Amino acid sequence: MENSLVVEGAAKRFGGVTALSGAGLHAKSKEIHAIIGPNGAGKTTLINVISGVYPPDDGTVTLNGELLNGLRSTQIARKGIARTFQNVALFAGMTVVQNMLLGRNMLMKSGVLSCGWFWGAARREEAEHRERVEEIVDLLNLTDIRGSLAGSLPLGLKKRVELGRALAANPKILLLDEPMGGMNIEEKEDMCRYVLDVVELTDTAVILIEHDMGVVMDISDYVVVLDQGTKIGEGTPEEVRSNQAVIDAYLGASH
Repeated sequence: MENSLVVEGAAKRFGGVTALSGAGLHAKSKEIHAIIGPNGAGKTTLINVISGVYPPDDGTVTLNGELLNGLRSTQIARKGIARTFQNVALFAGMTVVQNMLLGRNMLMKSGVLSCGWFWGAARREEAEHRERVEEIVDLLNLTDIRGSLAGSLPLGLKKRVELGRALAANPKILLLDEPMGGMNIEEKEDMCRYVLDVVELTDTAVILIEHDMGVVMDISDYVVVLDQGTKIGEGTPEEVRSNQAVIDAYLGASH
């Protein structure tokens, strides 16, 4: 089944400050959509509107034709939208596998009592969730550190674990907020490969915020450019690279 996220005319205001004004995008399965722009352009605000952290003041967000406006972030997550964060949000005292299992939490059907006593259906369900997490551990090449505490890991591995936790929720739409920030070249190459594998192997649509224009131009199918909360350009990487308004506002001669 093809998944489709459509954002139309999204606006968000904080007091007298307009963080988004008429922003939009259309992301589909097996595609990577990048959102780029200068600091303060509204990129993370758009991600927060999509994921329900902020309700849009205007505009609509729909997933596979279903309107998401008015839903809480937990409800939107259950609909199939998962995300990572600029600042890694793992539980430092839990292992890699335990952190990733948290991504399965909203998919668990067994009641609190049965889970507590680990009876019947709850035991089978626990086994199924662990099996899925182990598949993701293999996909992201985390086998050697699966039992390590998340807090002991270097940044690049922490970001990979956070990606795994988001994938554990079986997302239809995966929102990645600067997943390669702070990484060295080798770590970025690895992350690019993992994101491309996700797109190839699943029906997930990926929406990516990333400042490294080399990464954006290499792996994105479509790019949306924001400046001061307004969309100033969109298209394929080649089209965006040659868009004069985008060059003037963001890319410049150095890119």
